[in-house]
Amino acid sequence: MLLDYLTEVKESLPEKEFLDFMKDVENDIKVNRVAFGKRTSQDEFKNICEILKGAMSR
Repeated sequence: MLLDYLTEVKESLPEKEFLDFMKDVENDIKVNRVAFGKRTSQDEFKNICEILKGAMSR
C-alpha cells in the first residue's frame, strides 16, 4: 500500500530531507506527467520515488 511505503520513506529520512524529497517528487510528476496529460499509478509513483532516492544518495 502507498501509505505504508511513504511511512517507510519518511522514517528513513530526517524531516527536512523528507519534505524536500516530496517536493522533488511532486515537481517531477508535474513536469513529466501532468504536463503531458498522463496519470501516475501507485507503482509509477513508487518507481519515481526510488529513482529520486537514488539520486539524492549520490
